Amino acid sequence: MCDARDEAPDALFFCQLLLPIHDATKHTIDDDPRKPCCPHAAECTEVHAITELKTRGSGVGHSFKETSPAEILHWDGMLVFDGVSGGSHGGMLRRFDRSRPDNSCCNRHISDCMAASRWLEIKRSIKLNNNLTAFERGEDGHNPTCECDCTFDVVVHNTNALTSKAGLDLFGDESTWLFGGWGDAGSGVIKNNLEKPGGSKGGQTVLVADVDRI
Repeated sequence: MCDARDEAPDALFFCQLLLPIHDATKHTIDDDPRKPCCPHAAECTEVHAITELKTRGSGVGHSFKETSPAEILHWDGMLVFDGVSGGSHGGMLRRFDRSRPDNSCCNRHISDCMAASRWLEIKRSIKLNNNLTAFERGEDGHNPTCECDCTFDVVVHNTNALTSKAGLDLFGDESTWLFGGWGDAGSGVIKNNLEKPGGSKGGQTVLVADVDRI
């Protein structure tokens, strides 16, 4: 799949396949086996803005304008453009600065997508899980990765749902990374002694593909 104008890969097509922008459980073709992503993120963001941040409907501070699956997609896409441009390393707002013509950090795809203030509003409230229904730490059923595993769960599920056949010969590669965030000791989320310089805890990301698709 590519753009007919310049034959560039149609990234949105594959994003829609694996991370559906619409609610695949309601507004879709019959028997669509995929899990939705952007609608879930938009819903959880709304709940967080109302209950946790108390920035909407409380009469205190600034109100939070209702977000949407399409806006969540735009917000994610802006991060992708930032990374493709070399990464801002904490200076994301430089991508919006069009006041100086010599600002090489400005990215028009980002600055035209939404205002910097709106990007920050969503950044403060975006969530991938509903804290009102999640089990607390120490309770039966608690998932230490519940705030972060939605994207991985959706991508893996939808890839399996869309795969008609796969080769028997596979190849893979892994990348080890340091981490010091969520996950209690013994939860299995993070591992010790990975022999990674500069840290003692971390994990691994593994990519696997068919040999005949290289």
